Amino acid sequence: MLVQVALENLRLLGKVKNYNGYWQLADKESYLAYRLQRSRWAIAKQKRAMAGIKLISFLPFVRLVSLSNTVAWDAPSKDSDIDLFIVAKSGRLYLTRLLVTLLVHWRGWRRHGKYTSNRLCLSFYATDQNLGLQDFAYKPDPYLAYWVASIMPLLDRFVYKNYLSSNDWVNAILPNWHRVIIKNDYYLHRAGNFSKRVQGLLEFVLSGRLGDWTESWAHSWQLPRIKNYLSTQTINGPTDVVINDKVIKMHTNDRRQQLANKFEARLSELL
Repeated sequence: MLVQVALENLRLLGKVKNYNGYWQLADKESYLAYRLQRSRWAIAKQKRAMAGIKLISFLPFVRLVSLSNTVAWDAPSKDSDIDLFIVAKSGRLYLTRLLVTLLVHWRGWRRHGKYTSNRLCLSFYATDQNLGLQDFAYKPDPYLAYWVASIMPLLDRFVYKNYLSSNDWVNAILPNWHRVIIKNDYYLHRAGNFSKRVQGLLEFVLSGRLGDWTESWAHSWQLPRIKNYLSTQTINGPTDVVINDKVIKMHTNDRRQQLANKFEARLSELL
């Protein structure tokens, strides 16, 4: 209700306008048709993501898989990729990344090289003990706040609520952001008993010394390859790429600083 009142007040001031329930800035021509087209593209991309989630649900140590960025916002371009945010069990980050990458690549759905359109982008992992993302924020960083608030959980094993509470800092920027409350262990994907049993068996086998050795091997095998890839990329800021035992964040084309500057300039112009 408060948001609706604020929008109406801005409309009376000539700052925003409404087209069939869609709000936009008043100094721009209507882009309603383009927004609706982007929403249709998002539906197709979400279906591709769900197909990937059904496979990933069999893998051990996966705790949360969420859509992020433009597909979660119903606003992708036609040829954009599909960004996923993946949370793994603490102590199994590199093993989880390796298994997810191999499985998605095997299906031909992984983004890599020139293959980007409608591919799953697996560039952001965190562990279930490191869900707070405030340390990655610039000052200011409106984009990250919107990113955190808008992820769409597709597979959740009792982690999303902790993610919300770990990112309460967003409330200061978006006090009215809507939170999806998860009542079951899955949100959009309800895994069947078979996938749960497969995942449980794999986690049992890989929970002890064998799992520790496999995680260590996965870490030592992937790290040189990650560094070799990063050596060919241009990295804009200190929190765009983060590689450690808690987070693997490989946003080499991170434009948050530029977007924050444009956002502040636009606010000053409008207000």
